[in-house]
Amino acid sequence: MNFKSSTLALAASLAALLPAAGCDTQELHPNVMVSLPLNGETPAAGSGSWLYIYVAQDECQAGQEAGCLWYNLRIDGQMVVWPGTAEGVYDYVQMYSLNLTGLIIPPGTHVIELVEHLTGIALIKTEPMEMLPDMLHNLAVFGPRGGLKRRWFVDDPALVPQGVKHARVLNALVGGTALQPVQCSDPDSVDCPALGAPIEHGGIFEAELTEAELDTFGWKWAAPGITDAAVNRVPFLRRSGFIGGDFGYVFHMPIRVQATAGGGTCPSCLQSSF
Repeated sequence: MNFKSSTLALAASLAALLPAAGCDTQELHPNVMVSLPLNGETPAAGSGSWLYIYVAQDECQAGQEAGCLWYNLRIDGQMVVWPGTAEGVYDYVQMYSLNLTGLIIPPGTHVIELVEHLTGIALIKTEPMEMLPDMLHNLAVFGPRGGLKRRWFVDDPALVPQGVKHARVLNALVGGTALQPVQCSDPDSVDCPALGAPIEHGGIFEAELTEAELDTFGWKWAAPGITDAAVNRVPFLRRSGFIGGDFGYVFHMPIRVQATAGGGTCPSCLQSSF
């Protein structure tokens, strides 16, 4: 998980940001929301709402920073901060494309904005969304700078039957092309019939799959004129990698195939994803 932050221009100590007798953080600094990083351990019960934000801007490629925008996070009109690396310092929460950020915020109904770092322009602003305590919420942002799309998911482990995983694939492929889910006969097979209809750009495939079915699940690039596309086995992002224990959900968000990343020996093969 990548984090990017810049030091807050506030001459405040950690003690000053924490609630004090007779006042709270918002009284001390009404224009910031204090959060904590969601960094791989199971948060304590009652610690807040868990939020992941995935950002995949089309103009940005891995290793090519020129096309990447930096974003500050603003919630309910307040800039979001979290503890910095130095004691007594808080940092702004910042994100860039091909970046996953996890944080814990207070429960409640929130409006989330991704604000361009240099201009202060909000490129994404959600409607008010309820965020529940001890529950994982996911905001995926993708597409070209002038036409960013977003998708919102709430993952409730109580809804996932025992013995299966809730698999989710979000098509965020650069270029707006479709992809075709497939279910292979075994992990190494090329016999991979279509599983449902193609997923258009911005569309979602969701299914309850066993571990064996996850191992044989994949997708093909379904751009017009493409034949004999490679089967991309899905490197599902397992929630247990970032929250301790088995959360029951797995996620895959393909961003580029080699053809949209400057070529390569396998144009239809996956190049980057969450």
